[in-house]
Amino acid sequence: MAKVAQWHLLLAFILTVAKADDKKPADVATDACKLGRVLQAIVTQLEGKLQPAAATISAKRPLIAQIMAATGQGSAEIHLLAAPILLKLTTAVTSAERKLKTLTAKTTALAAKLRAEASRALAITEAVSVQVKTTDTGDTNAGTLDQKYNIQFTALKTGKLACPQELPQAAQNADNWIHPENLKTMVFYRLKINAQTGQARLPTLGKGAGGACTNGAASVANGGITGTNLCIAGGPVLVADKRTHAAAHNGKYIAQPVTDMEREADPDKTEQALA
Repeated sequence: MAKVAQWHLLLAFILTVAKADDKKPADVATDACKLGRVLQAIVTQLEGKLQPAAATISAKRPLIAQIMAATGQGSAEIHLLAAPILLKLTTAVTSAERKLKTLTAKTTALAAKLRAEASRALAITEAVSVQVKTTDTGDTNAGTLDQKYNIQFTALKTGKLACPQELPQAAQNADNWIHPENLKTMVFYRLKINAQTGQARLPTLGKGAGGACTNGAASVANGGITGTNLCIAGGPVLVADKRTHAAAHNGKYIAQPVTDMEREADPDKTEQALA
């Protein structure tokens, strides 16, 4: 009976996971790239917790068989004493197997969602890597612009160029990232157009001034612009919109209320629930 209690406690410990840590996933995922790596690390942790639990449970089946074999060779009195113990042990193992099967199914479904969200985050990282390039039209007069002076873009960064494979924080903190206390708040990213504002913002049309391409407060320094030529000051077309979500009682993430300042800066920003 002592052994049954020990492995049952071990299973409970494994499934409850490690202690909480001050370093939370939301603190680490400061951009879409890091979020992608954080979610990948969380999937690894979740799936890794199932393996030792499965091994612990499966190891009890041979033990039960050995006890049954030994009991069968003993006296009727031994068989009578061992029968209730075997029944409890078999029932406990069967129950643990059933719970593990349910947990495995839930973990697999959750891992699929996390992998999809991680892929989305990495795709966003690649998308925002493309920006309008700062260019000199070579002319001060828009009426005589050469047809070759189209809007140009920077090269698309993909894979490790867009998002490094390694996340330094993962080695020290990943085992704590799946603790419920550390997941009360989470951040996610979505693609968003670099919205027009009431003032000039990058990218923008501009004129050369001191080698920079400038339009009001929007300027790209050291842009290599000749004289006062017309130019394009480069900048992002798409941006990663960071959204902070709080976990509700049902386990789904609900967006934090939009502040007045956020609503003024972005009228389209709304609360959104994320499963």
